[in-house]
Amino acid sequence: MKKRFALCAIIIALLSLVSVASAGAPIRVVTSVAVMANLIEEIGGDQVIVNYLVTGNQCSLHYEPTTRDMITVMWADMWLGVGAGLDRWIDNIIKATGNNNITLVDASKNITLMEDVDPHIWLDPNIAIQMAENIAAALSQAKPSKAEYFQQNLDGFVLEVTNVCSKYESLFAELDDKNVVSCSGTFSYLFPAFDFNEVFVIQPIHGQEASPRAIVQAMEIIKDQNIKAIVGDAELPYAANVIAQDTNIMPLLLRSGEGNLDNLDNYIGLLEYNLRQIANIYVD
Repeated sequence: MKKRFALCAIIIALLSLVSVASAGAPIRVVTSVAVMANLIEEIGGDQVIVNYLVTGNQCSLHYEPTTRDMITVMWADMWLGVGAGLDRWIDNIIKATGNNNITLVDASKNITLMEDVDPHIWLDPNIAIQMAENIAAALSQAKPSKAEYFQQNLDGFVLEVTNVCSKYESLFAELDDKNVVSCSGTFSYLFPAFDFNEVFVIQPIHGQEASPRAIVQAMEIIKDQNIKAIVGDAELPYAANVIAQDTNIMPLLLRSGEGNLDNLDNYIGLLEYNLRQIANIYVD
């Protein structure tokens, strides 16, 4: 990382004469993960240009910046991070780029979070709405003349999220069995939002190594409590598939939206996809 920081310093010196964006230009926003970029685009519309740093199957908690990432941060007007400890590395990156004019915004500000839980907080749609509200406030402060536009986009987003949630809440309301076992804590914010009970998590924090003892314990719980599904990440399905096969249950493979959204298009698509996968197994 030190070599990248040094290279970035050279690039800053070479490009220091390039003029900054004019007041009427879109706000250049950089964030950590794909789904956060989409939330910003949903609210900011044509008033923002958004880039995100963590791509593919990278773990956001252990992210290392590329030279391209450093340049992206260097020219950004605003950093709009997830917060909750997910992207705390940004402070060192901004310091290395020398971008003293960047506005720093934590989208988890004033949101009540769970302690010692994996920070994929946007998977709770109620929190996603609060994050969108914080995004709208930050963009409105940066561009007061567009505050009404941002509010209209926020209202539309909230309506879409509410409609999707209402649809699945009615499906889940009559379920007697809402117990799940998870391979990792990635989805620990999703299940409580719909009154599901995550009775055991093999790997509570994404990126930690799962112990053999925890895997055995999970399999025992699955058999003893007749758990219907083992939850895993659709991007990294191996563990869930193996446990499902060994315990004769279904793998419930969900998407986090961290590294990419692929064919899901946006946050609404991500939310709908995950809830549909849950319904496919738990709703008869």
